Amino acid sequence: MLYVLRENHLTKACHITVTCLWASNAILALHMPLPGLYLFGLVIALSSSLLRLPAAVLLATLSTLYIVAVAQGPELAVGAIISAWGNLLAGVVISRGLFEALETINRHHEHAIQQMNQAREHRAELASLAKALKEATESLWHANGQLLHAREAADEARRLKAQFAANVSHELRTPINLVIGYSEVMVMTPEIYGAPLPPTYRGDIHAIYSNANHLRDLINDILDISQIEASRLAMSKEKTDLRYTLLETAKIANDLVCKKGLEFYVDLSDDLPEVWIDRTRIRQVVINLLANAVRFTDKGAITLRASQAYGEIIVSVCDTGIGIAKHELSRVFEEFYQAESLSIGKQDGTGLGLTLSLHVIQHHGGKLWAESEGIPGRGSTFSFTLPMSADTKLVRHNPASTATGGHSPKCVVVFDDDIAVGQLFKRYLNTQEVVITQSEEDAIRLTQMIKPSAVVMDRVWHDTPFEGLLAAANADTAMIFCPMPSGRRTAQEYGAADYLVKPITRQSLLDAILALESPVRKVLVVDDERDITRMLARMLQSYNQHYSVWQANNGEDALAIMVREHPDVVLLDIQMPTMDGISVIHRMKQDPLLQQIPIIIASAQDTEESLSSALEGKLTVVRQNGLKPIDLVNCVEAVVNALMPSIHPMPPGN
Repeated sequence: MLYVLRENHLTKACHITVTCLWASNAILALHMPLPGLYLFGLVIALSSSLLRLPAAVLLATLSTLYIVAVAQGPELAVGAIISAWGNLLAGVVISRGLFEALETINRHHEHAIQQMNQAREHRAELASLAKALKEATESLWHANGQLLHAREAADEARRLKAQFAANVSHELRTPINLVIGYSEVMVMTPEIYGAPLPPTYRGDIHAIYSNANHLRDLINDILDISQIEASRLAMSKEKTDLRYTLLETAKIANDLVCKKGLEFYVDLSDDLPEVWIDRTRIRQVVINLLANAVRFTDKGAITLRASQAYGEIIVSVCDTGIGIAKHELSRVFEEFYQAESLSIGKQDGTGLGLTLSLHVIQHHGGKLWAESEGIPGRGSTFSFTLPMSADTKLVRHNPASTATGGHSPKCVVVFDDDIAVGQLFKRYLNTQEVVITQSEEDAIRLTQMIKPSAVVMDRVWHDTPFEGLLAAANADTAMIFCPMPSGRRTAQEYGAADYLVKPITRQSLLDAILALESPVRKVLVVDDERDITRMLARMLQSYNQHYSVWQANNGEDALAIMVREHPDVVLLDIQMPTMDGISVIHRMKQDPLLQQIPIIIASAQDTEESLSSALEGKLTVVRQNGLKPIDLVNCVEAVVNALMPSIHPMPPGN
């Protein structure tokens, strides 16, 4: 029973134990007084350890009364009483220290239990966090995998888009070449038709020729969607009279506005300065804004304004059309987005015009925004800014007009005999002004005069030493030697004297023929488009009536005419059915009678599309005062960032 009580009721067990011992000793004292009375001291000493102090004192008092009652003499009673209270005192002293020690041990034990419970809780939390982290890691890895697949799909879509744009560009070049070619001959040499052009036709022909040239400049813009995604929107900036450009653009858009019965106002400030812009692209932006204004305006007027303020030029196109809801103003520049308020009955747009315009203006360092109250009749206003900062006012492209002196840290001299190479840099190098030169003497003179930030050239192409250029270069001018993407030299590797990209102008054709070493009297024009061969023949005869021109529309007929007539030069298209231009060249080089005939390639594809392969991967940078460590690091970082391949996600555990 005591054992059971000890497990569940320790205090009761102690009281019962002491009570039993006291009762047993009391019975013993009745029969044997001498040992029994003194044994009360042991019981009291034990009670002081097992019971609280009041209970032990109470037990000592009871023992004292019992001793007095049963003692057979005063001496025995006094001795037993002294023994009882002495044991009580000794037990209290001893038990206090024991109780304090036990209490301390108990507190530490409880604290240990508490810490253990907290550790268990923390371990449970850590286990839960570890599980959540594992799930998050798996989810992240899965998301990375999905992103990888999405990126691959986006790259494939971008490739298909670029291929589509290239195909569309190719298809556009042939018809626009016909428009430009014939209108150019009519404008430049109307006498070739045997009778003067009627005066009433001249203005119309000039308008066709002017707009065809503008359309020719915009053909490459079909590729700009993919170029924008690659952050490589091509720009060809030059010092431009903005007022004249806007007037020219207004003249182009005038018929579009008037045909819809709208008033057209042009308000241009007289003090508009010359600015460094890509004239074709800015004209494209303005035409796009005017076309949108006409599209969404049924009555009223359209106004083109331009003025300067706060160091920048502000150009605005205002209309009195249906307007744009305020909540849609921030989205009108998104790709393929058409505002609901504008799309009712107006589904002829693509939703790309404003997006392209925004990128063009941003590449010029300006801003493009829209304002509207969303109220029909009050219309909307689209405005953009062009900066007039000194950073954009660099040297002209014409070497003869370059200032004599001063360092131009934002200017690059491109030295190559192929003008197309310089045009490539001029079109895509947005942060530097490009000066093009085709002779070593001009390159040395320009390097001395303008002290550019870099001179770019092809070491392989030049046989002459570079001591002159190195001596002329400023200590901070970098000499960059790299393989150039020269269409002319690539064409020469195939045995052709030159490479012309459609649309071909009369002047570019004549320049290519006059550049040949031998005189030209007989010309063979080979193209699968009969209208193209007839147009090129007309261009040649407009320059020299004594040219004999033969026309062929396939490779077999061309080879037969070459054998029969032995022309002085062959104008050859690359893309033809059955036998393409490259096959014709190979056949000519294998025939001793034909292999010496000069060939000028005339194709709707750029050289890099049809002939060029990847360039040799070698680039050398030389600077007289060397490269500082930070310059070297910046160069390496720029090269690595430009050439860095895609990074694929790694699965967990790797």
